[in-house]
Amino acid sequence: MPVAIVVLQGLGLMACLGLGLMLLLLEWQLGRAPRLGPNPNPGPLQATFLRLVIPVYNEETNISACLDAVLASQDPGLAWELVVADDGSSDATAGLVQGRFQADQGGGGPARRLLDVGPRPEGERWCGKNWPASQAAALEWPAGDPRAQWLLFIDADVRLEPAALVAVLQEV
Repeated sequence: MPVAIVVLQGLGLMACLGLGLMLLLLEWQLGRAPRLGPNPNPGPLQATFLRLVIPVYNEETNISACLDAVLASQDPGLAWELVVADDGSSDATAGLVQGRFQADQGGGGPARRLLDVGPRPEGERWCGKNWPASQAAALEWPAGDPRAQWLLFIDADVRLEPAALVAVLQEV
């Protein structure tokens, strides 16, 4: 076997071993990340209102499962609202959200709102989904102590566990 092939095989093996080691280290590091769990000392919820915002742009492949998970959430024990903020999707995202919200009318759970924030302003730099998120955050808030009103953002590819909202509110 030519020396060049043996050298290339050795380099390939070292690269694979290095990649495997990096993946193991990444898994170990992510496993140490803090996670929300049941609060051992749950007290009464201090929050009075929660606005959950899902900023979307062309998320037709993700939004239905995300909404299913959010709407299957345990009752967080306070008034809450679900806002899907769309900045001009060119796919079926808005239609899927609107159809789901209409089908769920009167079904309990959060107030639901599809917010068309339009395209990002020209001449300004907006990265990611901060334009639709900022527009949803700027909506009118209910009367009351603003310190007791919470804003939670999730992406359309997030699938909440049923107790996630309760766990988040217990941590605030």
